[in-house]
Amino acid sequence: MTKHLADLAQQITDRFPLAKVERDDPANEGGAEHLDVRLGDRLVVVEWRHPLGFGVSLVTEAALDSGPDFRLTNAASTLACVSLLLSET
Repeated sequence: MTKHLADLAQQITDRFPLAKVERDDPANEGGAEHLDVRLGDRLVVVEWRHPLGFGVSLVTEAALDSGPDFRLTNAASTLACVSLLLSET
């Protein structure tokens, strides 16, 4: 896991101690890495893809990979987006 994603996973865990954070390794060399973040009935997927940066999606149903809902350039914005999606009711 890249340092970008490892640091973000720790920040998510610190902010949401009840969340389950799991890592998905890239399917191929140089591919995107993912974090699956589950809290209650919510699933937020965070993607890290060099050089594009972070992508965030709220998964509401099984779907083909249509890319992230949000594309963000830094970890602080990504954490804020994940926090909003996990906190929304």
